[in-house]
Amino acid sequence: MNMPFRYLKGFDPWDIIIKNTDTNEEFALKNKYKSICPVCFYPNVSDKPKECHSGIESLESKISFITGHFYETDYEGNPLNWFGDILRKISLQPFKHSHEILKLILNEKISNSDWQIEDIIYATMVPTTNLQMINLFSEISQNINLTWIPYNQLFEKKTSTTFYKDRKDYVNNKYFLLEESVDLLEQIEKGSSLLIFDDVFHQGYTLGRIIELLSKSNFIKFKLVTIARTVPKSFLNTLQFP
Repeated sequence: MNMPFRYLKGFDPWDIIIKNTDTNEEFALKNKYKSICPVCFYPNVSDKPKECHSGIESLESKISFITGHFYETDYEGNPLNWFGDILRKISLQPFKHSHEILKLILNEKISNSDWQIEDIIYATMVPTTNLQMINLFSEISQNINLTWIPYNQLFEKKTSTTFYKDRKDYVNNKYFLLEESVDLLEQIEKGSSLLIFDDVFHQGYTLGRIIELLSKSNFIKFKLVTIARTVPKSFLNTLQFP
């Protein structure tokens, strides 16, 4: 059954406008940022310290990046805009309409990027236990004719304590390549690009770790796609996000 939603183009490529074709109701997030980091699309705001892609900055030469939009919560898990509400719903339960809307958004972002999609052969995702996200990303990969590699054929997640000095240290001691993945990676066509999905981009440490683990494989370029970018907590006192 087709869902009653369409993705509408805004004046800015960062705009997200979804229309319910049954009711003609529109849901829109408009871009309000004139200056955005070219790597992770973090808004550059005057007189605020830049909190950016510290987790992936050493890998800039190997990556291209697409992120859906910023979403805002009250930092207790309660969404403050419709986009955050969609992410919450799809993460908590099978939610068909949210699933369809996210597919619309990501397909639109990928198809309108400057990537040469025909040069990308494979896709995978950051490890997760969220079955909805696994289904979402694998469906999108099939839609654009990519070979899907389940993350559990590549990575293992080890139990970590909380006694690490920072988030990066924690992530680096949590994710590792599976020994069995070596044979799989050797079969990858040399010079291939890999599309990596993640649900939400925070500081980039997890994505950075995944790329680091795969950097010695036959992949030479990594295309990163995330549904959303978090609104930094320090911004809440000075900015009202859409």
